[in-house]
Amino acid sequence: MLEELDKVDHALKDDVQLDDGLVDLPSLDARPAYSEKASHAEMTFAGHYLNLAGLVLLTMGMLSYLRVSGITEAATSGGLLQSCLGAGLGLFLSWSGDRLHRQGQRSYALPLLATGIAILTVTISASHFYFHLLPISGLAVAQFAIVSWAGLAAIRYDSPLIGGCMLAAEFVGPLIMGFPLDGVGVALAYLLAINLATTLVASRKKWDGFLIASLAGSYGLYFHQFG
Repeated sequence: MLEELDKVDHALKDDVQLDDGLVDLPSLDARPAYSEKASHAEMTFAGHYLNLAGLVLLTMGMLSYLRVSGITEAATSGGLLQSCLGAGLGLFLSWSGDRLHRQGQRSYALPLLATGIAILTVTISASHFYFHLLPISGLAVAQFAIVSWAGLAAIRYDSPLIGGCMLAAEFVGPLIMGFPLDGVGVALAYLLAINLATTLVASRKKWDGFLIASLAGSYGLYFHQFG
């Protein structure tokens, strides 16, 4: 009886024994090539496009808040709270972008910096045109400072995106926000501060396109107000 059981056991072992040369088991770490491509595409979409979409929505929300506050709440609160909130948000985004850039995350850092500078730019304008916290001379000095700072950031981070967002905020912002550039002196002071700082940055970085954009934006904004 024991001999028969041994024979059956040996027969079973012979049946299940596999030739190493005929069987090639896949590695547990092996992944289809398409999964790596899909993962990269998903990360690019989530990390870049969704990030940009979120920052655009944040900027539009802040602009809408400043505009509504300038119409409905300036008489009661004086606009100090709204101006401080906009300035704080812009500085926080700029600081976060600089921190991420120092960590090597350039794709996240530059949109944050550009958004922070754009929000600061519009907040400074709102503090004069909506809330009357700054005189026209203070507005001109503040705009020259923010444009110069944005230009230095564009040079430091080698990012035309920052400079482009700054120019868009300076020239498109008044149209979206409805800033009342009523007097010629107010408009000239506003545009002169922008163009002086833009010229300094463009001459340093050899970005002639910024000079053209600044000139076109200045004429467009001026003739929109007084044409």
